[in-house]
Amino acid sequence: MPEAPFQSVPTLTTPMPEPPRATPRWLAAVGLALALHVGAFAALVWVMPPPETPAVMVEGLEVTPMPEPVAEQPEETPEPPAEPVQAAEPPPPEQVAAAPPPDATPPPPPETVQAERPPEPQQPPPPEPLAAMEPEPQPTEPPPPEMVEAAEPEPMVAEAPPPPPPPPPPPRPRPAQVEPRPHPAPPSPPVTAAPSPAPAPPQAAAPARPAGPPPSYIGALLAALNRHKQYPAAARLRREEGVVMLRFAMRRDGTVMRWRVERSSGHPDLDQAVGVMVNAASPLPAPPPELAGDPVELVVPVRFSLR
Repeated sequence: MPEAPFQSVPTLTTPMPEPPRATPRWLAAVGLALALHVGAFAALVWVMPPPETPAVMVEGLEVTPMPEPVAEQPEETPEPPAEPVQAAEPPPPEQVAAAPPPDATPPPPPETVQAERPPEPQQPPPPEPLAAMEPEPQPTEPPPPEMVEAAEPEPMVAEAPPPPPPPPPPPRPRPAQVEPRPHPAPPSPPVTAAPSPAPAPPQAAAPARPAGPPPSYIGALLAALNRHKQYPAAARLRREEGVVMLRFAMRRDGTVMRWRVERSSGHPDLDQAVGVMVNAASPLPAPPPELAGDPVELVVPVRFSLR
């Protein structure tokens, strides 16, 4: 059987339809809206000043200026995205009908991002007023001291020394006591007498005080002081009387070195008059040889009487 000649079948070539080209207008609108929002937020951050550091109170009250409020810029409303224009469908081919492409769904409009307001700077608390400093009390001037000197040997007071007490008589020895011997008892050894206690030694005589100044010198000393003694007028009007015990030290030539009131009279005017008197009477009569030492310290009474 003869084979039929192979016939080539012509291939049906169908051209593919081109996809619709969407215009990028909505993409440009979205990008423009985002750029505007970012620019507005950057402008707010750039214009707003940073919060100021609160001032430190040193002395007094300091007023810190408040930052000026920043005027809010009106937010720009983004333009609504342009509706995409659907491409015109090409005419279908004659042999194969191409399915129409699905409509391009427009993306949702971008959300408007509101710029957050920066937190308002906190106002620094008002500084507490400093408490008024109390003035320091002025030190009061102490009264002038009354020439207190270091402890010195006991001065010799113009007084006669008391006579030493007589020594007590020695005690008498007690007689020896002999016990009687009973007749019926056997003879006992002889009993010796108890030794009598030794007589107590005589009491040591008290040390005699140094002899005082002679009466003639005491009279001359008091006369020299009385010549310069003045009765204060205020004390005379108030009828004040009393005795001031004056202690003073003088050199061998009679110059008074120091003095003080040993016992007050109870009236300040009289005590002060004694100091004026002893300073005016210096130098006093020179002490006699019976008063040893240099300086010589004495205590004399000074009497103020209106009788």
